[in-house]
Amino acid sequence: MKWMKRLAIFAFVAVLVACGSDDGSSGDATNITVLIGKNEIATQFETMVEDFNASHDDIDVETMPLGGQNAYERMTTLYSSGSAPTIMMMRFLPFMTDC
Repeated sequence: MKWMKRLAIFAFVAVLVACGSDDGSSGDATNITVLIGKNEIATQFETMVEDFNASHDDIDVETMPLGGQNAYERMTTLYSSGSAPTIMMMRFLPFMTDC
């Protein structure tokens, strides 16, 4: 089950990068920020992001910690400050209670 979650995350990142890419003339890396809504997986996810960043020079994935808040408070704070993440990993839908 872990590999399916990892595959889904990287597939989602790849789609975002493909949709947001330009003609490549700028030479800048694509920046993606991820808010991790579950502290239980934060360390493992950060390790995975470090491995991903090391193997992809044109993509820079950055994790955003909860900072002592719950995921909903952090998301609201980030949107209010104008620095919302590109991707949010949160469990918020009733049918996702087993995720």
